[in-house]
Amino acid sequence: MELKPGKSELNAGVGNTAGGWSTEAKLVGHDAVLFWRPFLIGAVLALVLAAGLLAIAIAAGILPETVRVGFARTVNSPFFLDVVSTLGAAFAGTSGAQFLAERTARRREALAELHSTNAAIGFAFNIANTYRATKKQFVRDHTTNYAKLRAKWMTHVAAVAEGERLGTTFSYSVELRTISVPFSPIEQLQKVMTENISPGRALLILTPLIQSIQGFADTVAQRNAWIDEIKHLPDNIEEKRAHLYFGTPFASRRTDDRYPNLIQALSEQTDDCIAFSILVSEALQKYGERLAAQYGRGAPRIAAPQFDQAGDLLPHMSRYSNFIS
Repeated sequence: MELKPGKSELNAGVGNTAGGWSTEAKLVGHDAVLFWRPFLIGAVLALVLAAGLLAIAIAAGILPETVRVGFARTVNSPFFLDVVSTLGAAFAGTSGAQFLAERTARRREALAELHSTNAAIGFAFNIANTYRATKKQFVRDHTTNYAKLRAKWMTHVAAVAEGERLGTTFSYSVELRTISVPFSPIEQLQKVMTENISPGRALLILTPLIQSIQGFADTVAQRNAWIDEIKHLPDNIEEKRAHLYFGTPFASRRTDDRYPNLIQALSEQTDDCIAFSILVSEALQKYGERLAAQYGRGAPRIAAPQFDQAGDLLPHMSRYSNFIS
């Protein structure tokens, strides 16, 4: 698997975009706008109210002739017109500046969310690639070889029970290699998806991904503990060791099938980790493309991971149809 830009490219950085936009942009004058705007609004409203009251008084004939003449001269004077036009322009300017500042802030937030979405896609891709490598290096071969060997053992046990192959021995080798839980950036992915973006459907798929990773870690710990237990068994109970390894009944018809169950769980949980991380990545990509379309010109390209090259290491995605939109 590799991460290639399709309609977009992975870009978790913050800086200038193709459209010249930068998250370093400052809201120039924003604080000053917020400080002076109430005073300007009050001044305009007071002036309009005073003029209106005087006009009503004049129309009603309440004021003397000298006041009416003086008011008419004042209203028509260049000074009064300059004051009114200045206050009006200042009010319009502050309103326009605030609108521009708010629009700039919204675009900054949208740009940050786009970058966070790309980062989350990168984390999900990394998780899928990590468990794909784990499957290739150990899980797939061990699961396949163990299933074949166990089938042969079951045939041998059945033949002995029927009185056949008496005195014969069954040759096999026990896989006693312990494995470690691989590191994956699941905590970083969870943090970005819950704190920095609102990806909707992708969050629903994040939960089973987290559960699968935790389940895989638990299974690995239990298998390692089982191996340590087997290593400390006495050397003279080889037959019991075989029954424990293959999960078949031994003395007193007791059955300890922990190991075959652990191998099955290891295989299924590895596939779950791969599948759910792919589904999270795809859901994030769709979410990011919607954000980019809303942002418009200058939006960063959204990462488009390519999983096809993983071949038969990919699980059958039809098993996860309930999570596929």
